[in-house]
Amino acid sequence: MSNRTTPGCQGGPVSTNVPSGPKPFIEKQNSMALVSTLELLECSVCVESMIPPIYQCKEGHTLCNECKAKVKQCPTCRCETIDIRCRALERIAESLDEIQCKYACYGCRSTVKYATKKEHEQKCAFRPFQCLHIAQGCSFEGSSIELVRHLVEQHQYVQQESSRINFVCNKQNSTVYAGEESDHSIWQRYIYSCYDKHFVLRVHRKVDCDPQFYISVAVLHSRHHSNRYSITTSGNHRRYTFEGPVWSIRKGFKEIERVRDCLILPENIALFLSGGKGSENDLAIINLAVSGEILPP
Repeated sequence: MSNRTTPGCQGGPVSTNVPSGPKPFIEKQNSMALVSTLELLECSVCVESMIPPIYQCKEGHTLCNECKAKVKQCPTCRCETIDIRCRALERIAESLDEIQCKYACYGCRSTVKYATKKEHEQKCAFRPFQCLHIAQGCSFEGSSIELVRHLVEQHQYVQQESSRINFVCNKQNSTVYAGEESDHSIWQRYIYSCYDKHFVLRVHRKVDCDPQFYISVAVLHSRHHSNRYSITTSGNHRRYTFEGPVWSIRKGFKEIERVRDCLILPENIALFLSGGKGSENDLAIINLAVSGEILPP
């Protein structure tokens, strides 16, 4: 038996055992030939896989259909003739099948025709998740477990092995972001791990026409509506409750708020539940208790 390592999605080595002999050698040669072929099918501009129609300049430098529409000359040799069809590569692309998804290292076991590989990968359930703070410039992406670790280590999230939600929003634990017309506050620092998934609670003071509080839960999982949750805020002898499906984080909190599929409180009600008299407009008194539970699938 001989050992070899192959790079994982994050560049780390993945140890595998490969038996010695002629069969593994042939498989290795075939694999190397496929890798070389796939490299030939990379666009010289965007470095993504090219699918027909494939174009080339007079010197033979190739580019995909999308990039051809964006450039006026070959980015490699500056030749202005870039509308020649590369029939040879198109025939190769059309002949390839049983291509492994690039997210195999995240768990995808699908093999697809080369022509449909890009379409599959755009919708693949195993594609990595982007950081929840991409709007603030964080470019991390990884599996749900890797994302949880990243959020805890880099963004100071708190992970709890529980399905029960108990949280208090106050001025001290909010994060304020500058908006186009006014600042908005977000409370988003808790991860609830249960039912083999990871859920994130978000409270968002959003200013449209009138300030409102949007309270929702999303799951770091590709399956949409995989669970349900109930959420409650109470105070001053009042109680407001919402129960609904948990959205996949791939849809995003913005989409949840756009369709208003969450608990929504006018700001004066949120302040009233915090102990105010209902006429204040001072966020300094916010002390909104949020409780609830993530329900089984």
